[in-house]
Amino acid sequence: MEINNVSEMLRCFMIAERDILNNSDIIHAPTIGEMYEGLTKDILKKAIPSELNLSVVNGFIHDGHGGQSRQIDCMVVHGEGEVIRHTNKKRYHVKDVVAIFEVKKELLSEQLKDSIDLLTTIDDIYFSYRSKTLDAPAFSTFYAAKSFERITGKIAPRYDEKDSLSILDSAIYHSLVIDQLTPVRIAIGYNGYKSEYNFRQSFYNYYSSMGKFRTFKIPSLLISDGFSIVKQNGYPYYLFLKNRGWCIASSCKNNPLILILEVIFYKIKQMFDVQIELEEVVENENMTPLVLLDKKSEKWNFTFCEYNPNDLKDRDDFLIWAPLYLKEDELSIIKEIWDAGGLSEIDILAFTEEFPTFSDILVKLLEERFLIYSGDLVAVNSDIFTQQADEGYYLFPSKEKHEAWKKKYYST
Repeated sequence: MEINNVSEMLRCFMIAERDILNNSDIIHAPTIGEMYEGLTKDILKKAIPSELNLSVVNGFIHDGHGGQSRQIDCMVVHGEGEVIRHTNKKRYHVKDVVAIFEVKKELLSEQLKDSIDLLTTIDDIYFSYRSKTLDAPAFSTFYAAKSFERITGKIAPRYDEKDSLSILDSAIYHSLVIDQLTPVRIAIGYNGYKSEYNFRQSFYNYYSSMGKFRTFKIPSLLISDGFSIVKQNGYPYYLFLKNRGWCIASSCKNNPLILILEVIFYKIKQMFDVQIELEEVVENENMTPLVLLDKKSEKWNFTFCEYNPNDLKDRDDFLIWAPLYLKEDELSIIKEIWDAGGLSEIDILAFTEEFPTFSDILVKLLEERFLIYSGDLVAVNSDIFTQQADEGYYLFPSKEKHEAWKKKYYST
């Protein structure tokens, strides 16, 4: 699927229909709400391939033990669910829900607060299901582990060995596991903030007023008109900020339909082990860090990233991605680390004496996650693809990125 082309067509449809709804003479508030919810369902039905056997409905989510959510405006679900008599709504078990949407005609500060408050209750429904169901199925933490490695630069332990992590790394891992297991949570306002700067400020004001900050409570995606706030949990979006901490949320002004599709399709892959062929590209959404969680103490330090409004407005929508270039002798270091099964601190000192530039190379490879910490060792990440270049090699983080790069720069 060429996701950029599909999302652009859906965006044109969305804008045209939104403008019609905005100019409607309907004044009955519940009906207005249903109109925008219906638009959301129509967009999702057009976007999700029919062969996935998923449905787009509204209704309620339950835990199988009497616990139930408030009414959900729109949700992507698997299975038949339970029809609520004499209505067009359905009730679904939380384990069968892929994504939930809170839909607003307009998303400003009050609607943002209400939307986040509703979306965060779904975690409680899921926790209730897991804790009260004696025969709840086992789960894999494969995707949480991969995200943990991207974010921390460390190999993740098995789930039953998570207590071996530091307090801070344990908090990251726990948050990622929850995000892997629970539905995607999205709030969309078809109208809203006219500047990315004000949207960011409103998000910060909401979370800074909370007495206790929990990373897993941040929704997957918040959309206000043409601006979005994206959770950076590796599902699929994440940012490298070197030693500045975990960027848990960022903002952008890209087509929100791209973000919705990427997030939902990644969740489908997690839940059903289905490979959806999305065309990989070498342009990445230009996301600006919004909230950092750093490690200045034994507790998370919540830091808001301030940017000039004009810088946010004037930046490009996309960044051109490029592979990492290594000289041939630098790549040989990776091969030696691979053959050795990893480097200890003593090995690193020995390499530094032999290769004066080794420290710089090591830092670069660790930052790009081509090397990763495995306990006390520095090891080679298994997800490395190479292509020969002039007097060296290009390094790629995935086969898909390699193919996209070759297609753009080497296709005839």
